[in-house]
Amino acid sequence: MDQRQGDFIDSKHDLDALNRFTSGRWLWNERQQLAARYVKFNITKLLKLAAASIGSESCAEVVKLSEGQYNKVFQLTMHDGREVIAKLPNPNAGRLHFTTASEVATMDFLRNTLHLPVPKVHAWSSRASDNAVGAEYIIMEKQAGTMLSDMWETMRGKQKAQIVKQIVDIEKTIASTKFTKLGALYYKRDLPSSDHDTVLYVDRAGNEGPQLRRT
Repeated sequence: MDQRQGDFIDSKHDLDALNRFTSGRWLWNERQQLAARYVKFNITKLLKLAAASIGSESCAEVVKLSEGQYNKVFQLTMHDGREVIAKLPNPNAGRLHFTTASEVATMDFLRNTLHLPVPKVHAWSSRASDNAVGAEYIIMEKQAGTMLSDMWETMRGKQKAQIVKQIVDIEKTIASTKFTKLGALYYKRDLPSSDHDTVLYVDRAGNEGPQLRRT
């Protein structure tokens, strides 16, 4: 699939395969299972938006990555060679709006407050009715690297220990972060205004924040 955005809609491509679950079958309630994982969206609008989010002219290639149970994930390659990841939640992913809004705010917090290696979000929308794509989406950077499963068997013991330590350090950073309330993270404007004044996070120096604001 190496065509410009306007050429994606033709009879040569099974565009509906982008919308539906294609990674397996069910022996029970298959119709309901597939419906829970079907996302109708405008692929042309998604590609234009993704390209614009990183300042590219257009998208050259779309690859549907292995599906989980709750999201559609696409690797988008631009004509200048840059790559981004587009993620669209299935209907069974969780509450409309709130699941995507919390995921983006949480990624922001982990990346910019806790300084963990989390992909940068280039563009997103948690309200399908308010965007041209017609679905909730997150456009994020593709992080360079190699799958650990591809390298593990060839690594030496010391190298494996270093990897495990890095993972433990990340978990320690997250686990040691204290909040004043239980629940999910959101930007203020994505929640009702009834509880915007509560301080949710205080860092080790005693500073309140961050004041997460939707950009």
